[in-house]
Amino acid sequence: MALLFFYLFLALFVSFLCSILEAVLLSITPSYIGSLDDSTPHKNLC
Repeated sequence: MALLFFYLFLALFVSFLCSILEAVLLSITPSYIGSLDDSTPHKNLC
C-alpha cells in the first residue's frame, strides 16, 4: 500500500514540475532572452 502512495505522489510531483516548467517556457519572450544575452558578460574559456 505504501508503494501505491509513493507512486501517486511521484506522479503528482512530476506533473506539478512539468506544469511549472511549461509556464516558465511559455512566459519567456524572445526579446527577454535577447536582453539577457546582452547584459551578461561572456567568459573566455581559452
